[in-house]
Amino acid sequence: MLELKRKSILFLSLAIVMAILAGLLFSNQVAVLQERMGVMSQTYVAKYDIEPRIPLKLSDFEVKEIPLQYAPESVVLEPKVIQGSVSLLPLKKGDVLAKNMLKPMDGQANSSTSRLVRVMANDKVQFDSVLESMDRVDIIVSRQVGNQRQTILFKRDVLVLTVYQSGDKQKSQLEGIGVEVSIEDAVALTDVLNYSDRVRILKANNTRVK
Repeated sequence: MLELKRKSILFLSLAIVMAILAGLLFSNQVAVLQERMGVMSQTYVAKYDIEPRIPLKLSDFEVKEIPLQYAPESVVLEPKVIQGSVSLLPLKKGDVLAKNMLKPMDGQANSSTSRLVRVMANDKVQFDSVLESMDRVDIIVSRQVGNQRQTILFKRDVLVLTVYQSGDKQKSQLEGIGVEVSIEDAVALTDVLNYSDRVRILKANNTRVK
């Protein structure tokens, strides 16, 4: 009986020592993993769908931490960037907020100064490159003027706010874009789309908004 009691105490002691060693080993592994991952950084994720050009609030977003080394440069990491800004693009629930979506409220192109014009691909409108939101494009126009045919640079460095595509992400096809222009340019662009012979949309070299 005494021998059995001694064995039980011995096994219990060994179990306690093994548990302590396992805890120390786990803590060490966590520390090593954290060291490898580096400093954690906060990103801001939309709590719900947010319409474009509506003043943003911190309460619109929830904070999620990711390793700083894995955070893209475009991701918003500081809350002060959000206050006093609007998003140029609609945000879906769960979308991570990026700097290139934002524009200060005092400097935004709002409904009183600009318009969103849809430019859809068709027999006379041709896109020379695959485009994404926040790209910039040049618009080349060919039309008959009197007895002469002219090709001109109609508009340079136009901001693409929306891209219309068909199909899934892997086999998507560009159907058109929505561009932001002034009210005056919106009238002129509509005239170009209605009456020009050919319109070509070229991706600008300064590609995306920073």
